[in-house]
Amino acid sequence: MTEETKPKKRRLKKPQWDKLPRKKITDMYAAYREQQSAAYISRKTGVAKSTAKRYIDKYNWEDRLRKYHEYVAKLADQQLAERQASNLSIVQGAIAQINLEIEAGLIEGKYTDIDKLIRLEQHLSGVVDKKEEININVNIVKDEEGE
Repeated sequence: MTEETKPKKRRLKKPQWDKLPRKKITDMYAAYREQQSAAYISRKTGVAKSTAKRYIDKYNWEDRLRKYHEYVAKLADQQLAERQASNLSIVQGAIAQINLEIEAGLIEGKYTDIDKLIRLEQHLSGVVDKKEEININVNIVKDEEGE
């Protein structure tokens, strides 16, 4: 066979659903994040329900969304732990400062305030349940007259 007699190779056309503009696909995925339903995507974006189903499967949106939610939850947990550690450090510093000032006789401790700080410290450390009782030993500072 010569070049002229060879049959021409036909290019396979991409299916129509594979020709959607990127913006439309992005809109479809945004709709999927709102509600995981091909019918919802269809109503929201104006594509056929079957097209929405094909894109859900083709781009594995279910798994993608699950991974995204896991990532966001992990990030939120990490940020919460960092804030809690920072708050714990502040409370521990306040307790240490108050103890120093009480020992030096600079202030008289208000035991309710100290109790609250200790409870807060223990709460931030994850030690105390709300129903659990805390026993605190406090040295009372007396003034020069013995009162």
